[in-house]
Amino acid sequence: MTPNRYLVAAGGEVELPCPDAPFEMPRGFSARVSAGPDAVFDLGGMEGRILAVRAFATCPLRLIVNTGLGVWITGEPLAAGAPDSHAEELYLWGPGNGALRVWLGTEEGTGCPAEVELETYDQ
Repeated sequence: MTPNRYLVAAGGEVELPCPDAPFEMPRGFSARVSAGPDAVFDLGGMEGRILAVRAFATCPLRLIVNTGLGVWITGEPLAAGAPDSHAEELYLWGPGNGALRVWLGTEEGTGCPAEVELETYDQ
């Protein structure tokens, strides 16, 4: 499937890690995120599919996803990002039906324009 991109804003008022975070963050993880998700996608018919979630911004960013199955995942740096941008990605195998919630945090505490890209593949 051709990737679909959505314009969002990275950054927010909540500093991670924090004591009431709903998931355990990787060692050294820090970001400022919005209290609510920056994007929500209703997934259906994803059995047997792989979903790639990518984020692109002009400021250092952190990608955080809560899947339709309630699993929290953080992104990894995307090596193929443009030289003047920052990018992270993650892959979900059979992400389940329901809401996919996406947060884009920033490392520096200031926000910037960003894009979320979704692409599906057959397993």
